[in-house]
Amino acid sequence: MKNTVVVKAESPDRKSSAILVDRYYQAARVPDEFFLIVIPSGQDANEAINMRHIGDSSALVAIWASKVQLRWQGADTLLVVCDSCGLKPIDISKKLDHVGSTKIVCQGFPPGTADSQP
Repeated sequence: MKNTVVVKAESPDRKSSAILVDRYYQAARVPDEFFLIVIPSGQDANEAINMRHIGDSSALVAIWASKVQLRWQGADTLLVVCDSCGLKPIDISKKLDHVGSTKIVCQGFPPGTADSQP
């Protein structure tokens, strides 16, 4: 398997980063998995994205999530935006509304999977 950063967004206060990671299973016939992690600025990003159990610390775990966008709204609120990103409810296996002190707000996600805020 291979992990690749799809998008990274640094918080305005530069104390943490949100990273959307694509995990590609080279030998398997399964879709890529995407993991959203939030790490403190001092943590090694390469180490964080290559953790074997990355799903345990992820705020979002989904397949077909390559078009999800990340934006910070202040220093402690992360917007996870899925405007026409193509996700279906079955594609999302984990969604948290907080990671540590960071609030996670999902926008544009399909009903039943995450907040459906405009």
